[in-house]
Amino acid sequence: MDHTGFTNELSNIINNRFEVEIHEWDVIKSVISHFITENYHGYGQNIVDFIDRGSWDRITSFQFKDANRQIEMKWHEGWLYHASVDSILVYGHKGMFLS
Repeated sequence: MDHTGFTNELSNIINNRFEVEIHEWDVIKSVISHFITENYHGYGQNIVDFIDRGSWDRITSFQFKDANRQIEMKWHEGWLYHASVDSILVYGHKGMFLS
């Protein structure tokens, strides 16, 4: 997926609600899935930077736990990480996600 396709799809997922806190779990799951599966630069690595802010690593799989609003990520070493997600905020600007 190229930059334009990535950004357009993200905009569609969030209904163009950039810089607005989003609480809807289905939308949150769609945004996170989009970043992990369609990120044309990071190939899923960027989600790790959102969580620990200091380590870039590759996750091998992920799934959502709807009962408690968590994402479970499996790293290539085999360990699991669970993160609770209450809301997301997507910032957009001209040329976003370009290196």
